[in-house]
Amino acid sequence: MSSHAAVPEFEPLKAMVDEAVAQMAGAPDDAVVARLLDGARRLVDAYMSRAMGRDAAAFLDTVWAIPALSGFGIEKAILGLLSVRVLQTLGDHEAAIARAIQSAAVATATRGDGRGLGAPLLADLAQARAASLEMLGRREGARDAQAEAVARRAGLLGRSDLPDQRPGLASARNALGRLLIALEDHEAAIEELTTCIDELHAFAEETEGRLPPMLFNTRAAACNRLGRAYIAAGRPLEAHPHLMTSVEAMRDLVNETRNIGLVEDFLTALGDLEQAERAMGNDAVAANLAAEAARWRDHARAAAKG
Repeated sequence: MSSHAAVPEFEPLKAMVDEAVAQMAGAPDDAVVARLLDGARRLVDAYMSRAMGRDAAAFLDTVWAIPALSGFGIEKAILGLLSVRVLQTLGDHEAAIARAIQSAAVATATRGDGRGLGAPLLADLAQARAASLEMLGRREGARDAQAEAVARRAGLLGRSDLPDQRPGLASARNALGRLLIALEDHEAAIEELTTCIDELHAFAEETEGRLPPMLFNTRAAACNRLGRAYIAAGRPLEAHPHLMTSVEAMRDLVNETRNIGLVEDFLTALGDLEQAERAMGNDAVAANLAAEAARWRDHARAAAKG
């Protein structure tokens, strides 16, 4: 395939992809399309690992245009989502939005997909579109796309033929809450983030009170944002327990992992809790939080110096 960059280490992957592409010119079956999809993913991963995003994007454009792929809508939409991710990495968000819209149209037009992959794929595409819209400063559009993702994920809960949608739903609700805060729709943010935290609490009860690391972080972030939404709505007393939960969770995490990358988030949480304590007249507690934040800033600076 002419779009391949000349990197000798990629030759085996290129050969596999080229063979699948050649077979697509005939009357391809599911096995041929599966090989094309697998090869494309692996080749794109190889390109991205070498910071060759433009080559990955050009390759995916070529695959996207294969005429026979139009008969395999879900697979084409999966390749479209992969293309969106690459374009976002390149910072080409307008192109990413356009490809996400094209991919969603392809998936929506597909009927009879017994594997049920189209439904969560549409939610993935909506979330990807929201991310690019937000990067372009189009927050209202991002909010609407993220709300679509939330609605789609929520509609898939309990489907036994699909992977558990609750982690994806929590991520989408948390992101929607953040956008609503940015748009100063604080009451809507409070409702969304409260639902997110309640659903994560129910999830934790099924796993003996423990959440996987990704969902643990989502819960900490959602609690922090819920507290911020309450403060912005002039309700500091209601904000306080959520900000406390966020700080305690993040404090445990940074103390346990000593991950400097998490310190900025922790400092934000400490600052939000300090603000709430001062609003409630707890100046001594707020001063202790400010001192803790200063210690962590010093620690982060020392770590950055090596």
